[in-house]
Amino acid sequence: MNLLPHNKKAYNAVKKHLKTSNRTCVIHPTGTGKSMIALQLIEDNPNSRILYITSVATNLLEFWDKVDALNHVNAYHAAYRMVLSLSNIPKYIGTEFEGELDGAELSDDDDESDRMTDEEREDMLKKATEVDETYLEGPLIQFCLYAGLENLLPDFDLIIVDEFHRAGATKWEKKVQRILDENSSAKVVGLSATPNRMDGKDMRSLFNYDVASEMKLSSTIAGGLLPLPHYWLGRIEIDKINFDDPDDDGIQDQTRKRRKGTKDKLRKKGYPNVAKRHLEAGIGLREAFQEAFIPENAIHGKFIVFCRTIRNTRVLKRASEEWFDWVDEVHRYEMHSQDRNGYSEFINDDSDSLRLLFVVDMLTEGVHMDDLDGVIMIRPTESERIYFQQLGRALAVTTHREHPLIFDVVSNASVMKGGMDFWKDVGTEMGMEESDMDKFFHITAEAADFIAYLEETEYDYYGAMKAFYEEHGHLYIPPKYEVDGHDVYTEFCKIRGRRNQLSQEFREKYEAIGMDWEITYQWMKGFWAAQAYFEKHGNLDVPSTYEPTDPENGVWLYQFLKRCKEKKDLMCERQIMMLDSIGMDWTVIDPWEEKFQELVEYRSQYGNCDVPGDYGALGFWASKQRERKPDDEKIARLDGIGFEWDGRVSRGRNAWRVGEAHALEYFEKQGNLKVPAGFKCSDGYKLGNFVKNIRRDGRFEELEKSVKKLKRMSEDKPQKRYVRKYIKFQNGE
Repeated sequence: MNLLPHNKKAYNAVKKHLKTSNRTCVIHPTGTGKSMIALQLIEDNPNSRILYITSVATNLLEFWDKVDALNHVNAYHAAYRMVLSLSNIPKYIGTEFEGELDGAELSDDDDESDRMTDEEREDMLKKATEVDETYLEGPLIQFCLYAGLENLLPDFDLIIVDEFHRAGATKWEKKVQRILDENSSAKVVGLSATPNRMDGKDMRSLFNYDVASEMKLSSTIAGGLLPLPHYWLGRIEIDKINFDDPDDDGIQDQTRKRRKGTKDKLRKKGYPNVAKRHLEAGIGLREAFQEAFIPENAIHGKFIVFCRTIRNTRVLKRASEEWFDWVDEVHRYEMHSQDRNGYSEFINDDSDSLRLLFVVDMLTEGVHMDDLDGVIMIRPTESERIYFQQLGRALAVTTHREHPLIFDVVSNASVMKGGMDFWKDVGTEMGMEESDMDKFFHITAEAADFIAYLEETEYDYYGAMKAFYEEHGHLYIPPKYEVDGHDVYTEFCKIRGRRNQLSQEFREKYEAIGMDWEITYQWMKGFWAAQAYFEKHGNLDVPSTYEPTDPENGVWLYQFLKRCKEKKDLMCERQIMMLDSIGMDWTVIDPWEEKFQELVEYRSQYGNCDVPGDYGALGFWASKQRERKPDDEKIARLDGIGFEWDGRVSRGRNAWRVGEAHALEYFEKQGNLKVPAGFKCSDGYKLGNFVKNIRRDGRFEELEKSVKKLKRMSEDKPQKRYVRKYIKFQNGE
């Protein structure tokens, strides 16, 4: 292979690092050819067992083809045995959201680009290999998605982790770590453009922070490795209305105030002076496309249009008819989870026309087209990773265009911290004067009516969150919370997960409606339960058997407080102060000793230690003592309070007591124990069967005497309360 100089340098660094360490990674921008480093690793290790892990089917299939081509070129090597051993490839692989998200677990790092199309699934099924014992040893390459990590062969010598930021996803992190642990002697090489996830995890930790090579996107552009694009930033707030004129017709007072406030904020954000000059002289989107396309001859080019939803795709296709009504011929294609056909048609369209591919949640990583002329961003995102990956579709070392065209219509660059800073860095590193930057950095003022039309097709999640805050006084949104069929909870989790990437302006926007970046809904639910218990009892001495008054939204308060004590070092200062305010005792008690004391209390109440197995945590603990006997000292203490080590005897006595309690209830009503066969009590207990079995075992007289004794005890006022409590317990009340 003939590596480009920057990749050859990185590859040599990888080899050097692997001499002293088993793990290292390469962090290079999108479009710089990281996959070529992986191919060189494979070519130089023909006798190794290699595992290649990547994120989406598109990446896997493209890399498979590259390795297959390498097999044909390197005839002097034995052909690589290529294995894709997925016994079951579901229609949608790797997109299941398990459990409650509540926080940073779901973000734009784990969007629906994981979704496999029917075409990709069919291609993977064709390549899938029936694994037999011949694959258990010897050199080979196994290809795998993060979602298929449970279908792996043993004993790898080299593991290549592509798009390694994905290894930190909640649904895959443990699986990745398990594979690395099982192959502890393997050399592990990671490849990614963005090591930092939106949930705050720095995935370089997976490689012990050993970075063989790292390149900044701004440096690659400044150094001429990647092309410098012409960048058009859309602003919808700037127009020629006199914001200060209260008599100006055509604008309502509320709209005037909103736009004036937005314009003032823009001036305070410290954009480069070049941007400020263009803000004052912004032009419309249609005119911007004309100004950019005609001198670049882009009217015969290819562009990806990034949309947010499938519905937006329809809207934008119609809008583009007006944007490009001055172009002779325009071909429009779609690509999303419900329709993949447009992608191949777009790729194969070599006509002399303007070709647009409207994309939803795809092509954000791992795919490059050498004949692409630029991208048009109309998907709003606060995710720096998504932003730079969309940007990277048009920036590649193999691109044919000297200055690709980037249209950031929704002004994503101005939302996040790294957006505008990135373009400042490009200018600084290239030593450009403001007049030079003018040639590449443009601002276009979008028509307000188009943006309003576009926003009508998007649900106002911020408004839904604000309404929740105004109704409840807080913004701890519970799982599965929806408004008119819109999943507000998941969007809420995405916002929380992007905390470290949001601009200060956007953070303050959500903080104003109660956004808590540190404490989750699940924790607050536990705290509210503890607060209610404290207000009722004056302490937090919660028994393990305590049940919430509202089972639908309740928590196991005992376990919540226990975990808080054990995880105190991981809690934020505010959480500790909140628990202190309701009398939290942070003393961590030996779990065995705590349960033993509960058993002593149970014995004092019920006169025995035969705790039923379904009696909460105490019943579970008692059964575990029988399965795994503790040390001699603890056995002696349990013997001292009459603990029954034979579970069958204990269960038999409990069954007798339950039947006895129901027989007493029948006796009090009927005056006898002539229970008809098949008789059921009001709670469904089959008393008829119980009495029948007692007669069979010759214990009916014993039951009769016991019931009459309990009847006399219930009439003795000092004992009545105890007996009634006992009966209620046996009835499960």
